[in-house]
Amino acid sequence: MLMQYIIDEMLKVGMYIFKGETRGSNIKMQKVFKDFRYRTTIKVEEYYDKPIEITYKYSLEI
Repeated sequence: MLMQYIIDEMLKVGMYIFKGETRGSNIKMQKVFKDFRYRTTIKVEEYYDKPIEITYKYSLEI
């Protein structure tokens, strides 16, 4: 899976904290973050304006 490849490549260069974000309407990406054990760090209301919707911000520390 692409997400695992990205994590593996970043670990090779010494990166151990991974951040991400997704729109509230992007249920598939929210599932990807959950499946890879990212934790939700913040939910921001009205973050996007076209259309207005929330964002979820994630963090994974290895």
